[in-house]
Amino acid sequence: MYRNMTKWDLWTIIVSLIATVACYICTVYIIPIFCTNEQISLFCSTIVSTIGAAFLVNFLWEIFAKRRFAESIFEVAKISGNIKQSGVDHIDCDFSNIDWRAELSQTHNITAIVTYARTWRHSNTSVLEGFVKNKGNKFTVIMPDYENKDIMDEFDRRYNYGAGKTKKSIVEAIYEFSEMGADIYLYSKSLQATYYVMDNIALMAFFKHSSGRGPVPYIRAESTGNFYNYIEKEKDAILKASIHIEVVADANGKKIIKREG
Repeated sequence: MYRNMTKWDLWTIIVSLIATVACYICTVYIIPIFCTNEQISLFCSTIVSTIGAAFLVNFLWEIFAKRRFAESIFEVAKISGNIKQSGVDHIDCDFSNIDWRAELSQTHNITAIVTYARTWRHSNTSVLEGFVKNKGNKFTVIMPDYENKDIMDEFDRRYNYGAGKTKKSIVEAIYEFSEMGADIYLYSKSLQATYYVMDNIALMAFFKHSSGRGPVPYIRAESTGNFYNYIEKEKDAILKASIHIEVVADANGKKIIKREG
């Protein structure tokens, strides 16, 4: 099909060229000879020149524009096909634009794989608490293991933090997520991106390399596409390599973090 659309139509080129030349001859030489009435001559010349112009445009289309247009159409179709196959339905440069109330209303499960997500959990506390309270819903959070010094040092360097700040932020997040009713896991390896996986959609956000706060881009993918499958596999691999923890009260009633196993 692509070959048929991009190759020259020799017959059309020849006919268009002959018709263009014929219309030119008629307009310039033949019509003035046979049409002595000036008004009729002008009318006939206008019609014939218009027809000639149409054939000229067709000739130029076949020679110069047809192939380029067909290539553009097929390139757009190829891109559209790739996007459809990936399942990506939205890309945004600002993660804060997500309407989490709307997203969570369409799922019974959400797994958040984050460093500590302070802004996200503080901005959506009531939404997340309401989600967990609904029967049958499950909220899972996976964060880096705050007791792994190498990982904590890496995140401190990544975020340009002072020593120990990432660990403190994760511990704080554990207590707050626990109060929301989340199941919490710790992952003893580095995270390269942030994931939010739900029943029918998944979101992937990126770490910033610039210092300070600012908008963070994200990709939203539906469960019918390959990109969702990629994120789902990432989630399963991270969860498999993580340990479950709970916030419990010790003998003195003080809340502590208890690891399973």
